[in-house]
Amino acid sequence: RNQGVAIAACGDHTSALSEDGKVYTWGSNDESALGRDGPENIPGEVVLPEKIDGICCGNSHSIAYSTETSHVYFWGMY
Repeated sequence: RNQGVAIAACGDHTSALSEDGKVYTWGSNDESALGRDGPENIPGEVVLPEKIDGICCGNSHSIAYSTETSHVYFWGMY
């Protein structure tokens, strides 16, 4: 399992994956693209039920996934 860090830069928001498998987002929360409440301009954790090892995003959505369990989490609007 890849336990690295990653950044996914999108049109209006950014997602980051920490070394311990947590996802953080910041930027525009249009269409709930951040997957969380709170200040848009400060990185905040998206609470997910397991460790994540991959992220990606688009203009108004984000995706996180675990290759260990084959679970995919999607929020926002595509």
